Amino acid sequence: MEEISGSPDRRPTDEPVALPSSASQSSDSEVNAGLEHHLSDATSFPFSSSLSSSTLPVGIIDIDETQGSSQHPRSHLLPHQVGKASHKQSNNVIVPRSSNLALTDGTPQRLASYSRDYFAYLREREREQQDRPLPDYMSRIQGGALTQDMRALLVDWLVTVCEECELMPSTLYHCVELIDRALSKLQVPKEQLQCMGCACLFIACKFEETTVPSLEEFTYMAAESFSKKQLTDLELRVVEALSFRLSTVTAYNFLSRFTLAAGSGPRETALVYYFSELSLLHYEFLGFSPSIRAAAALYLARQTLAVSNTDSARRAAEERNIWTPTIAFYTGYSPATTLPLQECVRLLRRAHAGVEYSPYEALKLKYGAPALLHVGDIACVEEKDLGATILNLN
Repeated sequence: MEEISGSPDRRPTDEPVALPSSASQSSDSEVNAGLEHHLSDATSFPFSSSLSSSTLPVGIIDIDETQGSSQHPRSHLLPHQVGKASHKQSNNVIVPRSSNLALTDGTPQRLASYSRDYFAYLREREREQQDRPLPDYMSRIQGGALTQDMRALLVDWLVTVCEECELMPSTLYHCVELIDRALSKLQVPKEQLQCMGCACLFIACKFEETTVPSLEEFTYMAAESFSKKQLTDLELRVVEALSFRLSTVTAYNFLSRFTLAAGSGPRETALVYYFSELSLLHYEFLGFSPSIRAAAALYLARQTLAVSNTDSARRAAEERNIWTPTIAFYTGYSPATTLPLQECVRLLRRAHAGVEYSPYEALKLKYGAPALLHVGDIACVEEKDLGATILNLN
């Protein structure tokens, strides 16, 4: 697959435009008042709760019971889309109209009494190997016919498609997970890789969206590089290869809870989501569980913002509190003792360092927008500034 065909714009134009090939190329306080918490679309699984706040260790803030109180800072909204018609502008503050957004304070959609059971269920699901992609499928299954660059080019194009079609962030994560799982089962010629991506996006839309793009729209976005029948045939192959086990656990499922535990402001939250989506581009992250990837994105975002602080006293204080007991409790990880987290943070930092020279620009453009506080333009932290625990120097 030398290049991805077609423009993701769903509005007809005279001629679809091909995306480039892989060979080329305000402060928190100002926005706090107008930003509401981003409620993950995966926080309402109906399990009964068997835990009460009295079971929490001493010093751990109960984020399920104290949301919005003075005991814990509120996490903030990350808009689903950037500059789309689904947003209203009022006094330079983004006000999304998505039904999946709600206040943290007493919102019934959050179902706080079930949340611990729900996230315990997610942890169990992410450990089920039959629903995880192989971390070495490029060599073991594809036999070298596909490359990491081909995969990255496909994911970069899908980011643009999801933005232009105003799809939910969860749809992108679900789609990429299905692609990797399918490629762990099926041998796919590089000529069919774009069709495979669209087939997986079509499936993901049926799970995550209220309105699904039509087959005509998918073939148009790919510049008619495959037919509707080829798309549905490949969709059926994917479904059968995965034995109809199409639900997934991704890093996205953990992001809103982790940022809530950290009390992340809008800029930090946007940076966490940027780093998490950046990991989707890179094949190397398949060896890490979704919750590890989400925790790594949170750690790197907090460390990056702390290091960028020009006030040395405040920087030192922030660095001491990168990973609080509350964060450790709700993520389930400690950077000092969790080797996969240390490795994932270092790898994610290198991925961020490579953005400046990468030909895959969709995420940088998306997160460089004003609505996401230009976090795509934040400079990469030096490896020496990651902290002794991450560098395993203790």
